[in-house]
Amino acid sequence: AIINSTDGYTIFVFNGTYYETIYINKSVNLIGEKRNLTEIDGEYNEIIIHLKKDNIQIKNFTIRNSNGNYRNSGIRIESDKNSIFNCSIYRTKTGIHLKNAFSNIIDNCTFYNNGDGILLESSQNNIISGSLICHNSIGVCFENANNNQISLNYMHSNGYACLINGSSNIVINHCNISDNQANHGGIYINDCKNIQIKNNIISHNGIGIHLYSSEKI
Repeated sequence: AIINSTDGYTIFVFNGTYYETIYINKSVNLIGEKRNLTEIDGEYNEIIIHLKKDNIQIKNFTIRNSNGNYRNSGIRIESDKNSIFNCSIYRTKTGIHLKNAFSNIIDNCTFYNNGDGILLESSQNNIISGSLICHNSIGVCFENANNNQISLNYMHSNGYACLINGSSNIVINHCNISDNQANHGGIYINDCKNIQIKNNIISHNGIGIHLYSSEKI
């Protein structure tokens, strides 16, 4: 369907389990019928859904089973102004990997049993909101990623809820960060500056907030 589509086209996917990987290089809307019943199983391939064009929308899917090697992912975003809505992603190395990606939105999604729930690598001006992020090694990881925001998320039972490395101008607000791993747990900030953490609940973690070589927190 994507091969025969043009920019702006909407592709509706009926309930079912689809064993495949998807490469998207057109600005299309890929909409599942019902989140828990429209499943894409990557069969342990490197990337399950790969976004290479701007202005793509992915909505109402369960995405599972990427390979477990470094940087393998349920969704890889290497483009701008995309939206991921109402999706569940599990059993992947990285649920969503944003690489050199700008101004994307991830909203009302669930990430569980992944290596990283969400990884932002050299990516800016992205928003992660209204999501459940649990039972991952790292809930949300920022690597050299600036000017991003996470808000209204519930982050529990992760190794680290949030790991921020070499990044600046990150805003974490109105999140519940609770019951993460006893040895680490909450928010780990390394070599960063201008990190805003406000109006959050941070409780029952091994460490609430760990600061190292950082300033203007």
